[in-house]
Amino acid sequence: MINFGDIGPSLLKVLLQPRSSDFESRFTKGETLQGWVTKPLGPDSAIIRLRGVDMTASTPKPLVQGQSIMVKVEQLKPQLVVSLLSNDTPVQEKTAALLRMYLPSASPVSTVLGDLAKLFPYLSASVLKGSGLEKVLEDIQKAVKKPDGDSKNILQMIGLFHESELLNGAPTQNLKRSLLVVRQNIERLMEKDPKPYHGMLKKVNDALANIELGQLVNTSSGSEAKSWQIPYWNGEAMDTARLYVGKDGKENGRAKSRQALRLTLTLKMSRLGDVRAEAIAFKERLEGTVYAGTDAAVQAVANVLPELVKSLNSIGLTASFSAQRASKDFLTRRTGGETVLPVKNLLNLRA
Repeated sequence: MINFGDIGPSLLKVLLQPRSSDFESRFTKGETLQGWVTKPLGPDSAIIRLRGVDMTASTPKPLVQGQSIMVKVEQLKPQLVVSLLSNDTPVQEKTAALLRMYLPSASPVSTVLGDLAKLFPYLSASVLKGSGLEKVLEDIQKAVKKPDGDSKNILQMIGLFHESELLNGAPTQNLKRSLLVVRQNIERLMEKDPKPYHGMLKKVNDALANIELGQLVNTSSGSEAKSWQIPYWNGEAMDTARLYVGKDGKENGRAKSRQALRLTLTLKMSRLGDVRAEAIAFKERLEGTVYAGTDAAVQAVANVLPELVKSLNSIGLTASFSAQRASKDFLTRRTGGETVLPVKNLLNLRA
């Protein structure tokens, strides 16, 4: 357990000036959240930041400055008490904590973008300061509606590659980067008065959790499937497509000397209904089938496939596609090789 306030109430008052209502507005009993070690004070105490608030803590073991910690809120009154999930915590327990923390926010990315668009008008200049959020949301909306334009990679714009870009020293402006700045601004404002910003912070954290869940499930080894949610314009509204990529072990009965990739794309079109595209990608060849739920939809897909093949040929791929009718269960079913949550570095998810 970490008992905040046991070191000495005077020091805690200097850092936080706590009241029970402060904790109740910032934290919820039973929730799992991430924090950071601001400064070690000795072998059994440290200053730790949770939700933008620095507080003194008695700790069961020494902590390192800058260390990322995952905690569960055990008690709010008469003092804040949280349990620490340490590095030697069983993998199953850490995985369960991650699922509790992230899965409630695993909504379709189009829903997340829609929620942020609704939230944006209520964000003050002090909350948006330095974030570039308005421009990012505009660019994503433009890319979704006109994917053939000069827009950037949509996954890059959402921020799924944010940490890898940071490591390479060339981070682009993306949604995750903007939301991290917004969250920092909100947490700073909450130090003075948390009540006006509590709901705002939850929506921003939900959006970040949604992005980070996508990053988490794709930190798998090369032998596992990877999946992405991609926003697109379905002809009437913004929707979410899902792309799955994994190794194909069968290769349609051919020898496995040239292992291929299997790609599955599922989406819903406003007039065609559910559409599912499955393809096998070899080194310079792509073979696939596009499935739809009605004869009219199959014919509509078949009419555009020659243009798709022509486009693929122009970039050096030998491609062949056909269109077939399929049941709704087949069109919407989950793929068999979706990613399993990894268990490495579970305590260091955020940069």
